[in-house]
Amino acid sequence: MFQYLFKEEKRLLHKDEIELISVAPHGPYGSEVERQKAKEKTAQRLRERHIAKVFESFVAEPTTYNEYGKPMKTISYQLSTAPPGEDSWTILQDNIDAKSEEESFDEEPTLYDFTSDMMMSERFVEKYYRTGRKFLTVFPDGTAQIFYPSGNLAIIIIPNKLKESICIVQEDVEHNADILAVFGSSGRATCYHPNQNVWINVNPVGGQCLDSTGRRVRRWQWRSPDILKPSAPFKPIFMALNHQVGIRIFGKDRMYVTFLAMGQQAKFNVGGTKMTSQVEGKDGDLQKESTEGELMLFAIKIKFLSLLNKCHECLNFPTRKQWDRVKPPLFLVSQAQKLLYLCSVCDINKDVRSSIQDILSNYVSCQLVN
Repeated sequence: MFQYLFKEEKRLLHKDEIELISVAPHGPYGSEVERQKAKEKTAQRLRERHIAKVFESFVAEPTTYNEYGKPMKTISYQLSTAPPGEDSWTILQDNIDAKSEEESFDEEPTLYDFTSDMMMSERFVEKYYRTGRKFLTVFPDGTAQIFYPSGNLAIIIIPNKLKESICIVQEDVEHNADILAVFGSSGRATCYHPNQNVWINVNPVGGQCLDSTGRRVRRWQWRSPDILKPSAPFKPIFMALNHQVGIRIFGKDRMYVTFLAMGQQAKFNVGGTKMTSQVEGKDGDLQKESTEGELMLFAIKIKFLSLLNKCHECLNFPTRKQWDRVKPPLFLVSQAQKLLYLCSVCDINKDVRSSIQDILSNYVSCQLVN
């Protein structure tokens, strides 16, 4: 009995002792991958919780007109926030920004100007980047060179008082650099996409803009100052050949090549010069030839579309025999009338007029006025 009591007392004494916990430093729990997975799971739960709260707010919003009308007691309106009407006195900010940008661009100094009779000062000029590499070189004869920060040639200007001055823009490559743009003082210019397809093509008559696949997206003709007929103003063109060279076209005599790199900048006006009477006569012949060719192509296009329409009718109605009585679609008749009107207002050759009239004889019955 005594032994039993002694063991029980000893057991109770050991039970009352406080168990100590080791506080020594130990290694991290789990590996780095497991801890990263735990963080991702926590972030996913937080995102799901946020999405659930947003969804609850959407559901709580009113969805019908009656539900919206219940909390509304007054209607708030401010004249200053109303959209401008047709006769509104409000001045649109976009027009102001466009004009101010063009005016501020004109105020920038121009290093070379094709449209000016004054050449650059007959002295040798050199400018450098802050890295010590050459930025600009101007020779006494007016030839100028612009270099990329890498040292490769970017722009070269070759002036000529008797013939056409040339401006060539190259890509930033050391060997076999591709041509990005070519400008001439006669008003001709061509810019290229990075895939070497034509981007913009300009001549003394007008120009056109193409996308990277060769599809024409814009076309225009230069407005002659002798013609008083009102016409829409030319919408300026802004494009970047690369990170340093940009092109801005405001008009026939206001085409600019801009260069900006490492705090150094330069601007060239490569627009068409004012033509003499002899050159104007050549440009008039060029415009006449281009107009005649375009009108003839327009007539051939109408003829070709008419043949395609007849083939389509033949496939849809193979048993039909009176093909001569098939009338052309109305849109071709409308285009033919438009072409005849253009022929009457344009100064073209009589032979071209008669050829167009023969092509369009099946579409309209009117005659061209010689």
